[in-house]
Amino acid sequence: MLNISEGGSMNQKLLFAGLVLSFMVSNSLQSLPTSTISCADLQQKMMLSLANEDGLYVINVLPKAICADCKIPGTLNIPFDKLGKKTAKWPKNREIIIHCAGMDCPLGQYACDLLQGMGFQNVALFDGGIRTWKRQNLPTTGRCKAGYLKG
Repeated sequence: MLNISEGGSMNQKLLFAGLVLSFMVSNSLQSLPTSTISCADLQQKMMLSLANEDGLYVINVLPKAICADCKIPGTLNIPFDKLGKKTAKWPKNREIIIHCAGMDCPLGQYACDLLQGMGFQNVALFDGGIRTWKRQNLPTTGRCKAGYLKG
């Protein structure tokens, strides 16, 4: 499970735990097959998207306070609890890549399941998350001091 013991207030930790627990308990979505994308492929897709202005959305689904600590430039932060509402009117064929903290963070898969359940057809999971991105020494913004980045 995601460790946010360093760099997060007690309120942030409780919010994060509450989000995960409420989704797991109250949501009846079953995990759908989700394609995954590697760090190198994500970097390439983001560069091509900038050049072609093709509307690729790379979304960090972590809570705002956690995302603010370390972010991949050019990504959107739409916390998991707001994802359904924020994306409801988007075209269902839009290419969306979801990420969270790392492979041990369940929010990325939950977000993919949610979007696929809403009818989005082109959803992938960057399952390495910000932790893998940072370990590859790829560009980030923020302090990048949260405990989960060290795990």
